[in-house]
Amino acid sequence: MNLGDVQKTFKQVYQQGGIKHFYKGGLIAIIGSGPAFSLYLTSYKYFKMQLGNKIESKLLLHLSCGLLAETVSGVLWLPIDVVKERLQVQKRFGYHNYSGSIDAVLQIVKKEGVLGLYRGFGATLGFFGPYSALYFASFEYLKEQTNNNALLSSLGAFIFSSILTQPLSVSKMRIQIQSRKMLENQTGEGLFNYKNQLHGIWRILIDEGIQALFRGYVMRCLYAGSLTIFNMTFEECSKFLQNKYLCYMLSSIFVLLFQYPHITMSNTLTLYYNPLSMPSRAVLTLLTLGNIPHTAKVVDLQKQENLTPEFTAINPCQGLPALDDDGFKLFESHAILRYIVNKYQLHDFYPKDPQEIAKVECYLDWHHTGTKLVSKFVFDHIIGPKMMGKPAPPDFEAKEKEMESILQFIEYVFLGQGKFKYVQNQPKMTIADLALIFELQMLFGFNYSFDKFPGLKNYVQHMSQVPQIKQANQAFYGMIKNAPLNDFVKALVQ
Repeated sequence: MNLGDVQKTFKQVYQQGGIKHFYKGGLIAIIGSGPAFSLYLTSYKYFKMQLGNKIESKLLLHLSCGLLAETVSGVLWLPIDVVKERLQVQKRFGYHNYSGSIDAVLQIVKKEGVLGLYRGFGATLGFFGPYSALYFASFEYLKEQTNNNALLSSLGAFIFSSILTQPLSVSKMRIQIQSRKMLENQTGEGLFNYKNQLHGIWRILIDEGIQALFRGYVMRCLYAGSLTIFNMTFEECSKFLQNKYLCYMLSSIFVLLFQYPHITMSNTLTLYYNPLSMPSRAVLTLLTLGNIPHTAKVVDLQKQENLTPEFTAINPCQGLPALDDDGFKLFESHAILRYIVNKYQLHDFYPKDPQEIAKVECYLDWHHTGTKLVSKFVFDHIIGPKMMGKPAPPDFEAKEKEMESILQFIEYVFLGQGKFKYVQNQPKMTIADLALIFELQMLFGFNYSFDKFPGLKNYVQHMSQVPQIKQANQAFYGMIKNAPLNDFVKALVQ
């Protein structure tokens, strides 16, 4: 997300609910943040005083005190975050029905116990602990170098610690999604299959490149920069207020007025999907490729969650994917793909020229009566009989011949006899490619080699190696990787 994206999102959220829309869950934060901030800085100063004579290295002292302060203040911080985040997303998720902050606390304690207010403490500490340690260590160092200039010291410390811990932030967020929305497949693995934060960082680096570890940095700058404002406010308050705890409280409330809009802006779009749904993966991949802030909510088809009244209100057809853009509901994958590229002006994935647009649209319209028959063949003759106990249709050879005629048409027409890198000879991957590739990959489950269509085989190979497509396919690959696979398919699903 760049600065332009932030401005667009800010405008969108304001139009949807006015200023108050930015401060959902603010009451509980205002009540708790003052004491939490007070405990945070008081703990830091306390540990610094207690350990000052025991740890000779200033760097190690400040690192240790920052980490300890974060741990202690988490006792107050985490319940605030749990309540605040549930209030902010309950409309989009539909998981809760809290009337306000106090009601949320009471319901959580009643249904989940007091420990329900401390969900995710380990993951939170795993990220904020190193951040606080690095922040205070660099803050103290910069104060010495700048003759106690609190503004420059705090700003420099924030930039330094944020850059170093951003990969932890990205990994932590994915692990939290994984733990909440575990999708069990035949291998018992989760959505991202990250064992811990370091393993998550390593997998992101290998699968998506180093730039993926720094996604969302602009938004985090706007959010975490409030710590700089806090320090400045505290410094100013302390000049005319003798009570330092009152300074902490006033500074905390002031920070919230700045900080809260950026929390609320972070996710305004919710995608309802299933990782085994091909159209779902196409939309999810576009959101990932376009760096669009979103919340991805898994709909369990085995539990028939798509048939519930709540989901039917989003998609009357009860299919996947479906989109809820803060009240604007949309279904049909191609409509969703078009909506996303137009709303966020993702011209890399959708051309501007009318003739080129028509070419992309030509494939998208043909897709439903053409390519969809390929995945239908796999479902009817492979997935249905082998995994769901459904009887196999008797016309296997005729349907296989029909399926291969479609593959031949795709190669000859849409891929220019195999000479085009992307559908309709577009210079870059478009939403037409996203619609196509996930359907073709269903043939992996059929152990299809694509040898009859070398141009199509090359297309499948290079598209399957796109990191975001590989990531979207994790659940599908986990389902088929233990089946007998030819060398071509095996190399792609590893």
